[in-house]
Amino acid sequence: MSKKKKTIEVLMEEVVVPHEEQPYAVPENWMWINSGHILNFIGGGTPSKSNSDYWNGDIPWATVKDIKNRYLSSTIDYITVEGLENSSATMASPYELLLITRMSPGKSTITKISTAINQDLKIVRPKIEILPYFLWLFFTVNTPLIESMSTGSTVKGIQVEKLKKIPFPVPPVNEQKRIARKVEHLLSKIEDAKQLIEEAKETFELRRAAFVNTLFEESSIKQMVNISDITDVKGGKRLPKGEALVNEDTGFPYIKAGDLKNGTVLMDKLQFLLPSTQEKIKSYTVSAGDVYITIVGACIGDVGVIPKEVDGANLTENAAKLTNLKDCLPEYLALCLSSNKAQNLIKKSIASATLGKLSLTRIKSLSIPLFDIETQKVIVKKYYNFIEKENKAAQNLDKVDLDMLKQSILSKAFRGELGTNNPSEESAIELLKEVL
Repeated sequence: MSKKKKTIEVLMEEVVVPHEEQPYAVPENWMWINSGHILNFIGGGTPSKSNSDYWNGDIPWATVKDIKNRYLSSTIDYITVEGLENSSATMASPYELLLITRMSPGKSTITKISTAINQDLKIVRPKIEILPYFLWLFFTVNTPLIESMSTGSTVKGIQVEKLKKIPFPVPPVNEQKRIARKVEHLLSKIEDAKQLIEEAKETFELRRAAFVNTLFEESSIKQMVNISDITDVKGGKRLPKGEALVNEDTGFPYIKAGDLKNGTVLMDKLQFLLPSTQEKIKSYTVSAGDVYITIVGACIGDVGVIPKEVDGANLTENAAKLTNLKDCLPEYLALCLSSNKAQNLIKKSIASATLGKLSLTRIKSLSIPLFDIETQKVIVKKYYNFIEKENKAAQNLDKVDLDMLKQSILSKAFRGELGTNNPSEESAIELLKEVL
């Protein structure tokens, strides 16, 4: 006697996730289904590496290293028809979803090309109508979950049986389309915002240089003077032969060229001289308020003011100090030397030098505009106000968590909270009836 055929109602009860096990509420015309009932996971393989006839053919062969973006347009490796036929590599059609199940489990991409896949990937083929983009959204949202379900001490991986148990919220097809359009639009806005933020950070130096130039254009110049007219220019000193720096604070800091950054002296990687070493080069120290300028290396021409924290420190031979200033504020002098005009003169001087070094004689001959002290104070204050605003803007940009915003959008998409749902549409149950 043949077994009684199950009714649609009974079949539905078997595949629908019970209400108490549903991760969260979704619109009434959606259905929670365990992935194994609506998705097939098809594995791939690798042709023998020892057979050259299997490789460098015309068939793309996707691996984990190819899965980087939302869409896959090409692969690093290619195999031959013979390689495909003599291995477990499987072909994916254009606009199918590829899911990583080993090494970076949970990451996915939509392939735009016909491609074979290796054993670390799975082709995710829906048994019902699910848009590729909506499928990609689902696995992107659930990447953290898949990662947490993965096992392996050295290389993490997830078993297909575990993937099949992940609940999938299935909306009607038209709702999938609306969600896909809206999410694509919102994610493109996020990418635009990321680009604008990066551009804002990268163009800081251009804005700073432009602002410095305007400072000197706003006031009438009192007089043009050479550096040698207002300060003494002196070089630093290299370590004596056979001597070395130490990380322990001996009370004798040694300022290297790499410490001279951002108009000041960075303290985090500062090293020190032994007392016996310092005694040999004790004449080559700096004082708080001296202006420094790097004279050799990749950052030649960098300028700044020595802070009080390193008053009395020894200075590298790769920089010079401008000391004993007359009628000139150190901050003002550093600003002058960082202007486009001064930097261009420095670059020309370096280009004509035999060893690509900025000589002390050339520094002394550099010409700058000199205002009275009160005007210098005004200029310096305007500059620091500008830097303060830029720093606040940078801090605000750093607070913008676009990745969290992206996750929020994706999360809302799978809760039906993007304003795209139409309750009057037929339920996703109609999709399930096709497969049941």
